[in-house]
Amino acid sequence: MIHFYDSAVAAAFSGAMLYTLIQRNFHGLKKGVIFLTSFFMGMEGADTAVSLLDSYLPGPVHIGRPMGAFICSVLIVKIAMIAISQAENFLKKKE
Repeated sequence: MIHFYDSAVAAAFSGAMLYTLIQRNFHGLKKGVIFLTSFFMGMEGADTAVSLLDSYLPGPVHIGRPMGAFICSVLIVKIAMIAISQAENFLKKKE
Protein backbone atom coordinates (compact mmCIF):
# COMPACT_ATOMS: atom_id res chain seq x y z
CA MET A 1 0.00 0.00 0.00
CA ILE A 2 1.31 3.44 -0.89
CA HIS A 3 1.34 6.05 1.85
CA PHE A 4 1.29 9.50 0.29
CA TYR A 5 3.01 11.06 3.28
CA ASP A 6 5.99 8.76 2.88
CA SER A 7 9.30 10.40 2.03
CA ALA A 8 9.80 7.86 -0.78
CA VAL A 9 6.83 9.40 -2.58
CA ALA A 10 8.44 12.85 -2.41
CA ALA A 11 11.75 11.37 -3.59
CA ALA A 12 10.07 9.60 -6.52
CA PHE A 13 8.30 12.84 -7.44
CA SER A 14 11.61 14.71 -7.33
CA GLY A 15 13.34 12.08 -9.45
CA ALA A 16 10.56 12.06 -12.03
CA MET A 17 10.59 15.85 -12.17
CA LEU A 18 14.38 15.88 -12.61
CA TYR A 19 14.22 13.32 -15.42
CA THR A 20 11.39 15.17 -17.13
CA LEU A 21 13.31 18.44 -17.01
CA ILE A 22 16.62 17.08 -18.34
CA GLN A 23 15.35 14.72 -21.05
CA ARG A 24 15.11 15.92 -24.65
CA ASN A 25 13.31 13.02 -26.35
CA PHE A 26 9.69 13.73 -25.42
CA HIS A 27 7.50 16.79 -25.85
CA GLY A 28 3.91 17.78 -25.13
CA LEU A 29 1.58 15.09 -23.81
CA LYS A 30 4.28 12.44 -24.05
CA LYS A 31 6.28 14.38 -21.48
CA GLY A 32 3.40 14.06 -19.00
CA VAL A 33 3.08 10.35 -19.64
CA ILE A 34 6.82 9.89 -19.11
CA PHE A 35 6.61 11.88 -15.87
CA LEU A 36 3.80 9.69 -14.52
CA THR A 37 5.57 6.51 -15.60
CA SER A 38 8.78 7.61 -13.95
CA PHE A 39 6.96 8.69 -10.77
CA PHE A 40 4.96 5.49 -10.30
CA MET A 41 7.87 3.22 -11.21
CA GLY A 42 10.06 5.13 -8.76
CA MET A 43 7.62 4.40 -5.96
CA GLU A 44 7.23 0.75 -6.94
CA GLY A 45 10.90 0.07 -7.71
CA ALA A 46 12.42 1.76 -4.66
CA ASP A 47 13.08 -1.47 -2.75
CA THR A 48 14.59 -3.15 -5.80
CA ALA A 49 16.89 -0.19 -6.43
CA VAL A 50 18.00 -0.24 -2.78
CA SER A 51 18.79 -3.95 -2.88
CA LEU A 52 20.72 -3.61 -6.15
CA LEU A 53 22.72 -0.64 -4.90
CA ASP A 54 23.44 -2.21 -1.50
CA SER A 55 25.23 -5.08 -3.22
CA TYR A 56 27.68 -2.62 -4.83
CA LEU A 57 28.24 -0.30 -1.89
CA PRO A 58 30.82 -0.96 0.83
CA GLY A 59 29.62 -2.61 4.05
CA PRO A 60 28.80 0.31 6.35
CA VAL A 61 27.09 2.36 3.62
CA HIS A 62 23.33 1.85 3.46
CA ILE A 63 20.84 3.84 1.44
CA GLY A 64 17.20 4.16 2.41
CA ARG A 65 14.00 3.66 0.48
CA PRO A 66 13.69 7.37 -0.43
CA MET A 67 17.07 7.34 -2.17
CA GLY A 68 16.08 4.15 -3.99
CA ALA A 69 12.85 5.80 -5.15
CA PHE A 70 14.75 8.84 -6.41
CA ILE A 71 17.35 6.82 -8.29
CA CYS A 72 14.77 4.44 -9.75
CA SER A 73 12.52 7.24 -10.97
CA VAL A 74 15.43 9.06 -12.60
CA LEU A 75 16.81 6.00 -14.37
CA ILE A 76 13.83 3.74 -15.17
CA VAL A 77 12.68 5.41 -18.40
CA LYS A 78 16.20 5.66 -19.82
CA ILE A 79 16.93 2.01 -18.99
CA ALA A 80 13.64 0.96 -20.60
CA MET A 81 14.45 2.99 -23.73
CA ILE A 82 17.88 1.37 -23.99
CA ALA A 83 16.41 -2.13 -23.53
CA ILE A 84 13.76 -1.53 -26.20
CA SER A 85 16.37 -0.17 -28.60
CA GLN A 86 18.64 -3.17 -28.03
CA ALA A 87 15.74 -5.56 -28.61
CA GLU A 88 14.76 -3.78 -31.83
CA ASN A 89 18.35 -3.89 -33.08
CA PHE A 90 18.59 -7.58 -32.23
CA LEU A 91 15.38 -8.36 -34.10
CA LYS A 92 16.52 -6.34 -37.16
CA LYS A 93 19.79 -8.31 -37.28
CA LYS A 94 17.85 -11.60 -37.31
CA GLU A 95 15.91 -10.60 -40.44
